[in-house]
Amino acid sequence: MSILQDVRHGARGLRRSPGFAITAVLTLALGIGANTAVFTLIDTVLLKMLPVRDPQQLVVLTDPNDSGISVGYGAGERSVLTNHEFENLRDRNAVFSGMFASENETLRGNANLDGQAPETVRLKMVSGGYFTVLGASPILGRVFTAADDGAPGSAPYAVLSYEFWQRRFAGSPAVLDSRIRFSKADLRVIGVAPPRFFGESVGDAPDFWVPLDMQPQVYPTNRNMLADDPGRVDKVMWLHVFGRLKPGISRPQAQANVDVVFKQIVAEEFAGLSRTDPSVLNQSIRLHNGAGGVSALRGEFA
Repeated sequence: MSILQDVRHGARGLRRSPGFAITAVLTLALGIGANTAVFTLIDTVLLKMLPVRDPQQLVVLTDPNDSGISVGYGAGERSVLTNHEFENLRDRNAVFSGMFASENETLRGNANLDGQAPETVRLKMVSGGYFTVLGASPILGRVFTAADDGAPGSAPYAVLSYEFWQRRFAGSPAVLDSRIRFSKADLRVIGVAPPRFFGESVGDAPDFWVPLDMQPQVYPTNRNMLADDPGRVDKVMWLHVFGRLKPGISRPQAQANVDVVFKQIVAEEFAGLSRTDPSVLNQSIRLHNGAGGVSALRGEFA
């Protein structure tokens, strides 16, 4: 009964001082809203695991907080890798059941969808093993596979995110074989990713994914970003690389194997330069927990 009397007394007090009552309510609302927003950000960027198959088996061979393109040659612990380094690690390692590489930034630009007026889209270039390693099966059509890794420009395909498919195409199954013109690339839609799947990059979800081998058309540059020029010591470093641990393999075991393989790769790549500058051989890779994906926002908000 005393609680009911307290409520009545409080209500009478609020009616006598409506200005105070409104200020109190607004202050509480602002505080609750701000705390909810902060928690949502922390939960999304810092705490949540990727919504993919067995995310605890994933490791990142690059710095999960880094992004951008670097041209030169590495020193010390590497934060991003070249496509040539990724392919060598993928083919030589003994500890991963699968690996993929992804452009470490989402591209933004104008695209023509089925010949319509240009509109702003977000896309990301990824290697053929991307969806398989993450365990993401298409809800419609198919996704890229290792068979789509080939010569530059040989896989003019696009896989749409579920959200973009719903928003832009109203979830129509007729979206398959739709055409997307982006930069110099003429892409054909071959599939739609499952709901909630945004890839490996937290807070930077693309509208669609494109095979890495389409880089010369999607992102034309005066440098070959897919194959290192053997006559140049400066490399184009621009990829995040993920691996899925084989059953029974721990991260320390994987680290030991990657150390050996990467040391061999560096020795081969910089054989000429190492004779005049031995420090170039002091390059390494550190394996990070990949369950939470990568995010350039994570270091900023941590």
